[in-house]
Amino acid sequence: MLAHSMHTLSEHNPSGVMILPLAKEWGAGRERRRKKRQQAEELIETVENENAIVNTLKKPKRVRNWKQEVVLPVKSQVFEAHLASFYTKLAEVGATESLSFHEQDALGQDMGIYANIGCSTYNKLFQSKSNNTDSFTESRDTIRRFWQSHHDSILDASRLGDKSFAHKNWTWTLLKSLSPYTLADSLSPGKGLNAKDVERILGIVVRRLLGLMQANDGTPLPPPLRIAIFGGSTVAGQGCHRGRGYSRASMQTTPAFCSFPYRLEQFLNWMLLPPSVLKHVSGIGSRVATIPMVDVVNLGEEGTYSDYSEAIARNRMYPPLKSPDVVIHAYGIDDYGMGNSDIEPFYSALHKSFERDLKDGCRKEDQKPPPVVLRVLLETNETAADLVMTSILGDAIDDVEEGETYLPELEDGTGVNVRGGAFGMAGHAATSWGIAFDLAHAALNHCASYDKKDSANQVSISKQPSHEEYQYQCDNGMHPPCIFSIYSGSNGNVPRPSFLLQSLSPFVVENTGWSPSSDMTAGFSRKTGIVASTSGATMAMLFQNITRPVRRFDVITLRSTSQIWRDGAAQFSLVTGGDFSRGQDAAGASLETSKETSFEISAELVADVEEDVHITSHFGIDLVDGENVAEEGSDVLLRITLTKGDKFKILGLMLCE
Repeated sequence: MLAHSMHTLSEHNPSGVMILPLAKEWGAGRERRRKKRQQAEELIETVENENAIVNTLKKPKRVRNWKQEVVLPVKSQVFEAHLASFYTKLAEVGATESLSFHEQDALGQDMGIYANIGCSTYNKLFQSKSNNTDSFTESRDTIRRFWQSHHDSILDASRLGDKSFAHKNWTWTLLKSLSPYTLADSLSPGKGLNAKDVERILGIVVRRLLGLMQANDGTPLPPPLRIAIFGGSTVAGQGCHRGRGYSRASMQTTPAFCSFPYRLEQFLNWMLLPPSVLKHVSGIGSRVATIPMVDVVNLGEEGTYSDYSEAIARNRMYPPLKSPDVVIHAYGIDDYGMGNSDIEPFYSALHKSFERDLKDGCRKEDQKPPPVVLRVLLETNETAADLVMTSILGDAIDDVEEGETYLPELEDGTGVNVRGGAFGMAGHAATSWGIAFDLAHAALNHCASYDKKDSANQVSISKQPSHEEYQYQCDNGMHPPCIFSIYSGSNGNVPRPSFLLQSLSPFVVENTGWSPSSDMTAGFSRKTGIVASTSGATMAMLFQNITRPVRRFDVITLRSTSQIWRDGAAQFSLVTGGDFSRGQDAAGASLETSKETSFEISAELVADVEEDVHITSHFGIDLVDGENVAEEGSDVLLRITLTKGDKFKILGLMLCE
């Protein structure tokens, strides 16, 4: 009945059987891009040698004689001194605005006043007078020169908590191989953040800085800039074991410390607030080592496509009270994610949940705006949407991976040196640098376009009411728009079986054979989940007199090549429009009017690999208005039955508006 409204992984594979790409297909596709560039450069050289009319040809952007430009290097201490000077002036300007941070600003507060303070202060101190009316070009040249002249500071910011900096030579080699022109050429004026998006990002950072500089003991700081990064195996940390000159025993080879989301967080925090600057500008700085300006959450899941992240974003299944200000959609980093045009439904799902009419008693200032969306690709994608800022990082990845070949092997032979194939540790480093570069350029371009007359359009700073006052009145953009939502994935809301049991118990009315558990035997299968451990296991959950309609049903399950899991399958039956809470007569009568939506999900995973592989799989259904949408005040019954095998794991269930 609902076949037209279902979307799942079968869209990517009409047979319905998900085939995991070979490991060698994951990642950069470096050889293909290198060959393409080489052919283009050979063509240009041939034409020039034959004295052809080369002006009619479009040269690749990589062909630059950039080494002729002399840019003097600047030591880290100089950068930190300039940063401290800027922050001191920023505090003086902020103080004249009589801003107070003893109460947190409303969730929907316009960040314009803070962004204006930051831009006007920066422009007065550092921005040279220029007749160049193209702010995009001017700011691109500014950030390119900054990158080239501040290698020492960028190197320090890439330390990743390694106090001895054991991998300094490795990082330095990669950094020197990355041309600032390569980074600058990835920027496109046609795919940039709009002014309001940049203003919000800048305003959040400046607001936290101003709060820090006014803070006393016990004063709560405004929150940091929160970034959530979605993607597949690469975002999760695929390829982190591959680093020339790195020992397998190094902490930096583990996904938690190697993957680019972690690197990006560490890099941005150091560049925005190095420890020495923190001590200089804050009275509390001497008592703490770091105060993060940016909080990055890695929501990458191996084997997933964009429909999975779309469900997580739409249903706001973020870590508690950490709704992001920026969402990075990085499925374009994986080869099997290239060419997909699903950024538009992802963007639409993310924004539509914020565009509903405000409820009675809810102020617009209490509703957090939808996140800014940034897309990361390795190659130009002609089908990419113009809705979001796009970072194209292919050349940056190639440069550093090729630069890595100049590093020696480890003498003890424990190093990993697998050429080509998977997106390596060097790719993660370059991605963090490239994204930071693009964000910095967006900020500089915004400030270069800043007009003094904008400072007259200051907005008032309104304080939000206490959390209890608006939680039930306002869809504030933080809490899930769901009557029931559990997810045990990365940073999910039920990380342990006890949490999962606590969430399930109020709604379970029948259960034979399903129980919360964590399997610690292998890979992704160790995640907490609802596990069926006996043939024919059945569980029924009843949601009575629901307080908001249900228009969407999302299920996240484990799929595996392991014999333990792969033979399992479960039937999901959702009954809407019923009245099961007012006795048998009402329940019997509702059988004639209620609608049942049913589907089966298999745990089988097909993958041409020798070892067992476990992935997170998503299946979602849009319920149809007038047919099977669960209206407010009605009852919803969910029945889950193990139909094949004797083992199956459910990682997430979401019944949402």
